[in-house]
Amino acid sequence: SSSGRAASPGRTASSGRATPPAPGAKLDRREEEKRGEAALAELKDLAELELGTLVVRRSGRVALEVGGFLLEVQPGTNCTFDQEVVAMRPPTAPGGNMDLHQLGKLQGRLVATPNLDQLLAAAPP
Repeated sequence: SSSGRAASPGRTASSGRATPPAPGAKLDRREEEKRGEAALAELKDLAELELGTLVVRRSGRVALEVGGFLLEVQPGTNCTFDQEVVAMRPPTAPGGNMDLHQLGKLQGRLVATPNLDQLLAAAPP
């Protein structure tokens, strides 16, 4: 997986407004949050996204390590109705068309629960 990031979109000199990202550019989420804008992820970038490391214990319990923090992973509740996962791209211009791609049916659910003691111990005073 690639962990490098492309430069975030800058601001234009004349208007002070943010310039749109180049096609395929990876967005720096921290920069987007500072500017108060929502970051749009490209599906092709998410396909190679490494979220964390799956830890399978001898007991069979499973955890997900993300950024040095452990999340306990357990099966979620079963649903009696169908759910589908979709990827949506908002219109690039007012009145433009929205792209919607069906990725498939949801096969199951997982619940990832953070260890609150670990999170609080790592928080700055």
